[in-house]
Amino acid sequence: MAATQEAFSQSSLFDGDLSMDAYGKLLPLLSGFEHISLSKINYKMGRCETDEGVDFTFHPLKLAHPQMYLGISKHHATIIRENDTTFIHDYSQNGTFVNGDRVGKGNHRVLLSGDVLSFANQRWKLFTYFEELNDTANSVYPSELKEKFVVSAKELGRGAMGQVMLAYVKAEPTRRVAVKVIDKGTLAMKSGLTSGAFVAPSEQIRREIDIMRAIKHPNCIEVEDVFDSPRLAFIVMELVEGGELFDRIVEEKRQGRGLGEALSKFYCYQMLKAIQYLHRKGITHRDLKPENILLATREEETLLKVSDFGLSKVIDEHTVLRTFCGTPNYLAPEIVSSNGAGSYTKAIDLWSLGVILFTSLVGYPPFSKDYTDLPLNQQIIKGRLLFTKLWKSISGEAQDLINNLLLVDPNRRLTADQALAHEWFKDDTMLAKAHAVMSQHKYWTNADGTTTLTSPQRNKRTRQVDMEVDDPLPKKR
Repeated sequence: MAATQEAFSQSSLFDGDLSMDAYGKLLPLLSGFEHISLSKINYKMGRCETDEGVDFTFHPLKLAHPQMYLGISKHHATIIRENDTTFIHDYSQNGTFVNGDRVGKGNHRVLLSGDVLSFANQRWKLFTYFEELNDTANSVYPSELKEKFVVSAKELGRGAMGQVMLAYVKAEPTRRVAVKVIDKGTLAMKSGLTSGAFVAPSEQIRREIDIMRAIKHPNCIEVEDVFDSPRLAFIVMELVEGGELFDRIVEEKRQGRGLGEALSKFYCYQMLKAIQYLHRKGITHRDLKPENILLATREEETLLKVSDFGLSKVIDEHTVLRTFCGTPNYLAPEIVSSNGAGSYTKAIDLWSLGVILFTSLVGYPPFSKDYTDLPLNQQIIKGRLLFTKLWKSISGEAQDLINNLLLVDPNRRLTADQALAHEWFKDDTMLAKAHAVMSQHKYWTNADGTTTLTSPQRNKRTRQVDMEVDDPLPKKR
């Protein structure tokens, strides 16, 4: 991201040294530093050996990290507060970096709560800028949550389930987590139900919370804690920063052609390992979609994590109905045909996975309201798949897996175990890469399921067509 270049007068940005109430903190990411409370309009940082108007010197680096220390300029950067907005101005030769992006000498950039600051080298991460919520915003969080966590003003995401906020662990100030805030009343109104219909009994909520917290798998988001109130639920989860699978699929550089077979296989294998684990624990996800698949880093071959498993039961017993009332692109035909009111099994997760894999492979979804030959619900109920010329580059094994995941009859649909045994996954190179990223997680799932701490297939449902798909991917929900 380029340095922000808002127009400010030099005098208003850099003059004056007025004292004010603390507006934020710098939380250290390296031992030897203490947190810095920011209460001055101009807060200068540098390597000055003597007091030359620098508010913070980097002396702790001198002995512990001499190379890093020498890379820092005498006046390296200034943090500025103006009109309730925080900026950082770069004066250095070797660079000041915000989330890995260089600000550039003479430039300034807005700082948001949660931004990571590096000095002299983008790999030398020294501080996180932290800005607390105001009293009004902070009042929505229960006291039990605030005893353990400090919620920042940085919003990580927002969707139909609510918003996700960045927070810090009080006992470990440098460790960041994500807090999902769910308004149960809003979900009720979206589904045409009374808010009371979404409030599960406390005992049931506690049981489901215990199940969620017991999930320990490298491909499942770790739930640290859950707090419940009559209207809101708060899910505290591990923070992953690689974004959603949805965003990877629709990246501009993909040119609408998806992730390709090799990367799709790498991701699909990890998704299946998560689903296999959840199903063995008796948990059906019920809402698998690319927005609920998170990636650990920005790298292509990275750890993949399934989120929001078990969440539906904590919130309500109508989540499938709520999803049906929204965008049913990833819903299984047994749900669509009964308008979300019928019974279903864990086979619905394998259907959703099939839709995700199809979309990942070629960049367009198997079912969409933009296909005009059939209404969307009929496309799903009939299991009608459209294969374009893009599939010519996809192996027969991948297409066979798709066809056996997207079977209308849930009793014939592949299970997670069967899918993992499919010929397509007999790929030693992919397996080695996947196991390498999975083994880096603190929990590793063994073969027995225990966890250790650390040309298209032709059938009556398919038809070959040459068509141009005009961005039929559903928008994020």
